Amino acid sequence: MLQDAWEHHPLLSKVNFESSDTVESGDTIRTCLHNRSKFESHKALDPVLSMEVDDVLRILSRPNLIHHRDYKLAKRIVREGEEHLGMLPNPGYSLEEIVRHFNLGGFSVVINDVQNRWPSVARISNHLEDELLSIRTGVNLYLTPEAVEDRRNGSVRQGFESHWDWMDVIVVQLSGRKLWSVARNPSIYLSMKDQKRQPKSHELNNLHRYEEFTLCPGDALYIPRGHIHNASTVNFAALSGSGALRECSKDSFPERLSGPSLHLTFGIMTDRGSVEALLHYAIDASGALGNVAIPSCNGVRGITWRTLLHHSLSEVSRRTHPCDTIHFGHQSTPEKCNGNLLLRKSLPFFSDDNLIKDDDKEKLMTKIEQVHQQAIDIFRGDADLFLVSEFIRHSVHSSGDDELRFSYPSLMEEILINCPDEVAMLSETAFRAVIEEFVLESKDNFQRTWLRLLSGGRDKRNWDRSQQKTSLENAAGD
Repeated sequence: MLQDAWEHHPLLSKVNFESSDTVESGDTIRTCLHNRSKFESHKALDPVLSMEVDDVLRILSRPNLIHHRDYKLAKRIVREGEEHLGMLPNPGYSLEEIVRHFNLGGFSVVINDVQNRWPSVARISNHLEDELLSIRTGVNLYLTPEAVEDRRNGSVRQGFESHWDWMDVIVVQLSGRKLWSVARNPSIYLSMKDQKRQPKSHELNNLHRYEEFTLCPGDALYIPRGHIHNASTVNFAALSGSGALRECSKDSFPERLSGPSLHLTFGIMTDRGSVEALLHYAIDASGALGNVAIPSCNGVRGITWRTLLHHSLSEVSRRTHPCDTIHFGHQSTPEKCNGNLLLRKSLPFFSDDNLIKDDDKEKLMTKIEQVHQQAIDIFRGDADLFLVSEFIRHSVHSSGDDELRFSYPSLMEEILINCPDEVAMLSETAFRAVIEEFVLESKDNFQRTWLRLLSGGRDKRNWDRSQQKTSLENAAGD
């Protein structure tokens, strides 16, 4: 069922004793029921489900943790009608201070990269990478206090601001419960990291766009990248009788229902294994793109056609959706934009050839090669010198957040162009000729390009696993 939902729509998985893999129809979020006994017997999941608040405190008591890097104390705040994420400013807090801010200040605790801090989480994170054929999975832990009663305003929700993620996420509720609101449709289809921004109030106030439901212990939720969502603890007694998806059934580990909400979010990062990334590898390997396009660019000498095509490919894959909208003041027709969203999709990553049967691998490789050829044709048809110059002007150097800044994926070395006027003055004829050379060369070199993507992904995977092993060994010694 996750395979059908992947990169298409959210999927809710609810605990049930008697049913399994039953899809509920109707206008609500697509839902499947998983059998609790099967869930409890899953060797990877069982120790994760047993995590408790005391385990969170044990992680937070370790030395040398830095606030904002290793963990956050955060909560939703509303200023002038807009939601924001409020965080405490200090670089570090004692365990006693963290507990006080949690209990008295309504701050949630977020612990980053739990796959490098807790062995059972590491095992299921690595298992997910293999099952989903992805390059990297990161795991964050969220501990949110119960809703509090306010004499003037009634029950006050505790949680985070509405946002969307640039990675696909799988949420597993461990204890307590949380009310989730998830957009039916994405704000940006398969959003990339540098496209992420804070949604405005008008995007959040259309209630018809959202599904609301409660995650109970043992439940899981898949959200594709780009879908706005938020989660809060509320007065759940007030939800009694409001529908099956708003309540927790008798199958939902009743011994773990009360108390603060504890859940894990598994972020499946696809940027290094996307269709766009595959074409960036093709551009990087092309021998036809080494000539200089711009002799000097704001102090950087010798900008090559290769660097320009990296930027052009990035612009094409980030075109606004739907395609018949006006982009940077330049009209893009549906025919011109048609198909460019394929570039944002993920490709299956084989970390180990033994994970896939030979027959299945042959079918996958045939499909991937077809996608590669289609993507090259899309790039050839959509590349636009004016649009790439405007993309450089408005997007490449626009983000003040280093974590969300623009970069083209997968490559160890990159040069970011910062002279849009010089790009706009280039010869359109020369630009088209270079693209045609690239297309002719790349269509005949799929295997070489694919092996480069696999090699880069495996290097990244091996580095992450090595760092994970070291981190877990250090944590065990604390």
